[in-house]
Amino acid sequence: MYTKIKELLQEKNISYREFHHEPVRTSEEAAKVRGTNISAGAKAMILIADGKPIMVVVPGDKKVNTKTLKQNLGIKDLKFASPEEAKGISGAEVGGIPPFGSFFDPPIPIYTTRNLLNNDIIDFNAGDRSISIEMKTKDWENLVTPETGDYDI
Repeated sequence: MYTKIKELLQEKNISYREFHHEPVRTSEEAAKVRGTNISAGAKAMILIADGKPIMVVVPGDKKVNTKTLKQNLGIKDLKFASPEEAKGISGAEVGGIPPFGSFFDPPIPIYTTRNLLNNDIIDFNAGDRSISIEMKTKDWENLVTPETGDYDI
């Protein structure tokens, strides 16, 4: 996934910065090793909504508001994917899942929050817990075209 993301950014002439660091599992650890603000970190999580995978991306210092997500999207049954399910869907370990669900095979829908989009810069793990990418939030939004709502608390 890391190579695919890099190639995509280069193909679209999107500027980005790459970090190589010790493996991280949490948003707090990632912000610390990157030397960045935790709220600019994109926490990409895979959930199972009525039996189908979706991706929800929130700032690193927030959690998914499952109640609002269910109400706004008309979801009856919603659960977080198990680590095994998440890896099968994304190809990455939990903690390394990139916010690029629309480029998975098969693609999955992406939902994000206004709080994340309010940042000028977005940081995320690039399919590997020891590699991060930083880019303009607007470039990420234009690339993955997420549905935006108040999906964080």
